[in-house]
Amino acid sequence: MLLSVIIPAFNCETSIKRTVNSIISAGLKDYEIVIVNDGSFDNTAGICKSLCKEYGFIQYFEQQNSGVSATRNKGIGVSKGEYIMFFDADDTAEENGFSECVDILEKEKPDILVFGMRFDYYKNGKIYRNDKLVPEQSGMLNKNQIRAELDSFYNTNSLASSCNKFYKRALIIDNNILFNTNYFLMEDFLFSLECLKVCENIYCLPKALYYYRQSENEKNAFNRLKRIDDLCEYVFPFKKAINELAVDEIGDSVFNNFFFMLLSQKMYYSNRKQIKKIAESFKNNKLFTEINQGKIPERYISFFNDIKEERYLKIRLLNLKTQARHKVAVLVKSIVRR
Repeated sequence: MLLSVIIPAFNCETSIKRTVNSIISAGLKDYEIVIVNDGSFDNTAGICKSLCKEYGFIQYFEQQNSGVSATRNKGIGVSKGEYIMFFDADDTAEENGFSECVDILEKEKPDILVFGMRFDYYKNGKIYRNDKLVPEQSGMLNKNQIRAELDSFYNTNSLASSCNKFYKRALIIDNNILFNTNYFLMEDFLFSLECLKVCENIYCLPKALYYYRQSENEKNAFNRLKRIDDLCEYVFPFKKAINELAVDEIGDSVFNNFFFMLLSQKMYYSNRKQIKKIAESFKNNKLFTEINQGKIPERYISFFNDIKEERYLKIRLLNLKTQARHKVAVLVKSIVRR
């Protein structure tokens, strides 16, 4: 069998059938769909069992609620394909979009095939905006080229998701790579970094084939970040993995952009008192000194200086201003899209 498509399913009764039908229409061949129900308490199980009866290539498993990382790990363990792809239960794919991927996998046999994504933004159940991000590279890259292009991969969102890739199953199994079950935010990014560390090559297809549904709840990431007491400690495995891939200024650029993205999101809906607490925790960590002595990403220079100079009210006011502008932009675009 060439392919296993792994879908972690949790309370997705309204979307799982649409997602499965999208995969079926995406141009794959010689494949299985592996659905792992992560303790859903809606009608997800009933719909999945019905899909299994309808399609013999769908495998269905159940487990107690354990989180998306454990669910994907379960899928890896029971999968049979030469290549593995991960698919979220509310996303879709371009019709017949993966047929070219199948040809590449059969002819080129890359360790990883990465392609682009389309991000669909919804308001009241309707798309008001979509953005496409694709790799800047095309064709096969070796290990040295991967390291040299790491910054570009990060900036085009080619690393952050596990859903825009086909992974050679042997790469994952032989190197005992699994999703870290202690992580509930950016666990995809960490998994991708661990795979990149051991792969010999990667094939880049600069086409947006996977359609990612952005949550209408804009505070999702912020709410998960609130659960992280020590952000500097949380990002340490990412820093370690990035440094093992690129020890020069490319690695520093990737990590610093990643860290400041999380730090700014953690402060985005926080009040002034919370911003101060987050900033002081960062300033008391050795990571602050390391970043201060290095090159700050241009887009975060002002933000970093505000933290350093304790201008917490300014950060709060800028966040409120950005939130207001965003609400207006969403309203206008949703009206235009009607």
